[in-house]
Amino acid sequence: MRRIGLAALAAAGFVAAPAVAMAQPSFDCAKAQSAAEKAICADPALAKADVAIAARFLAIGKTLDSQAGEAFDKDQRYFVRVRNIVADNATSPADRTERLKDLLAERVAFLGAMETAPGEGLVGEWRNVEGGVTIERTDDGRLTVSINTAEPTTGRWVCGAGGRGKPDGNTLAVAVEDGDQGERLTVTRVGVLLSVETIGADGQQDGSRSFCGLNGSVNGWFFKVRPRR
Repeated sequence: MRRIGLAALAAAGFVAAPAVAMAQPSFDCAKAQSAAEKAICADPALAKADVAIAARFLAIGKTLDSQAGEAFDKDQRYFVRVRNIVADNATSPADRTERLKDLLAERVAFLGAMETAPGEGLVGEWRNVEGGVTIERTDDGRLTVSINTAEPTTGRWVCGAGGRGKPDGNTLAVAVEDGDQGERLTVTRVGVLLSVETIGADGQQDGSRSFCGLNGSVNGWFFKVRPRR
């Protein structure tokens, strides 16, 4: 079990603030600097969502081992960067508020659906800031994997990849369907995490992929979540 200190919480964009008002977010509004922070301080619904995110981030972080905790911290810092960019790109204060409401609500739902108990098997839903992975079992015992990711602030790149095959324990390696010849996809479960790695048609781990837009990627860590109803 991992302990989260105030320094880690602050690095992820959340610092405990005095509980002096119902609409107080997780940070001190007197020190708010970014457009996102100022918008959150000005809107009770955004402040409430911010508090929920901070509380769930802290609670989940305490249950994770060091590897999962590091991946979780990185994902949260990425979310905060996305939040700030979305706020900066808004066309008006009202547009900023609406965009942040959608983004924070989605983050609250993601954190609420995260499964924190280590397990076995690949089948299920896995998500991170950029997208998700769905793995299902077919009648013949094989697994199908479908991965969809996108640049989360503007959608300037989108990726979609999938394949099917027989797993080897907690690992599934498949040829990418409808991809260039030689492109391969490997997913591996590591506790509460799912690792996604790709190999290009040239046999290299780095480089462009036929199933991604320019600079796009499906590689990285994804977190197990309960399926959306």
